[in-house]
Amino acid sequence: MQRRWVKWVAVILAVVFILTSVISVGLSVFAGM
Repeated sequence: MQRRWVKWVAVILAVVFILTSVISVGLSVFAGM
C-alpha cells in the first residue's frame, strides 16, 4: 500500500510540474500578445 501511495505522489508531482510549465508558457504567450 505504501508503494502505491508513493506512486500516486509521483504522478501528482508530475501533473503539477506539467501544469506549471503549461501555465508559464501560456502566460508568456498571453503577455507577448
